[in-house]
Amino acid sequence: MEIHTETGLAGFVEMACAQTFDLGFLTPNFLLSDQAVWTERDPWVNAVHAVRSIEGNRHMALILAGVAEDVEKNAQTCREAGADAVLEMSFNTYPLEDVTRQVLAAS
Repeated sequence: MEIHTETGLAGFVEMACAQTFDLGFLTPNFLLSDQAVWTERDPWVNAVHAVRSIEGNRHMALILAGVAEDVEKNAQTCREAGADAVLEMSFNTYPLEDVTRQVLAAS
């Protein structure tokens, strides 16, 4: 298993388009926006733009995660943009494990 991390959306998009990964895990509220590329202040709007820009170039399942309020507000838009799953973050790892298995099995 190989794990790569990115702290900014531009780097995430670049890596997602350029390399082959099985799974991408994006937490919009914890990534830095590259102001030269992303103009919105809402990290979830930026995440939707990122998902759309990599959708045709990715070879991985993509999970977005955030707090309950953000997931409730943005899940449908993220899925419509191409995300495979949108997950509410919690301290319980079972939901993440279940969603990961599901999206990897489907891809």
